[in-house]
Amino acid sequence: MEAFAGVVQWQNGSFPSCIRGFDSLRPLQDLADFLWTVLLPVLSLDIPLLSSDSVSVEACRRQGTVQISKIAAAQRQLDAAIRIFFDREDELAVHTVAAAAFQVLRDVTKNRGKNFTSEVFRAGILNIAKQYAAGTLPQDKRAIIEGSGLMTMLEPLIADIREQGEEFDSKRIGVKVSKQQEHKLWLYQATNFLKHADRDPHGFLSTDNLDNERIIMATCAAYLEIMKEPTPEIAAYFAFWSAKNHEVDGLAKEVQKFARQLETTNEARRYKLCIQYIREHKRAARR
Repeated sequence: MEAFAGVVQWQNGSFPSCIRGFDSLRPLQDLADFLWTVLLPVLSLDIPLLSSDSVSVEACRRQGTVQISKIAAAQRQLDAAIRIFFDREDELAVHTVAAAAFQVLRDVTKNRGKNFTSEVFRAGILNIAKQYAAGTLPQDKRAIIEGSGLMTMLEPLIADIREQGEEFDSKRIGVKVSKQQEHKLWLYQATNFLKHADRDPHGFLSTDNLDNERIIMATCAAYLEIMKEPTPEIAAYFAFWSAKNHEVDGLAKEVQKFARQLETTNEARRYKLCIQYIREHKRAARR
């Protein structure tokens, strides 16, 4: 599958001339929003949670000075942004801190020869196709897929997965998204407004352009793409997001149990429970 300038297409090896796709930004953005559900399997394994000040921060002492790596800095920024979010503090501060971490993690991913946005789309499309092929895609999501132009593109991919099973080579799927579309997907307008004033010192920002839940989720995904293991803050945020969006089933047992608890209470209480969860797990990690 290739996607150029936002046109997502799948090319079946048996029918090289058979190309399907859709070519507007709105489906890409809708798909990106929907694809966050594919990130939940990252937590489907029972893996240890990391403390923010654990070895994972990759800090080393040289001549009495603590050296912080880029990934460690991004982790601390992300964890702080999540705590600010759950504390219901200023939404501009949440966005600024999370977006800074997101940019660092995307740059690290790029330096390793990958494009974060393309990886999210590739993994998401593959996961959707596998679930559809296995008959495990929830009915509501199946209806969304079948009612969109995405289904036309997915059909030959699903057929190949059914035919080849575990032999299917996921590297055949490639997605390329333009910088302009990435900027819209990852809320660059808000990020740049909060970071610069050289070009628009008298500018204004509509609060409608803030979507802190998306930027935090994107940053969590970028971090997990590199480090694989969630911090207590990331685990709490996945539980919060999953409970809110009814996507709890794919979580690891411990996080799923917490997410089930969040489902039974109101939103205001969820924020407090997430703060409590983070504190308890960070305290346990220090023992």
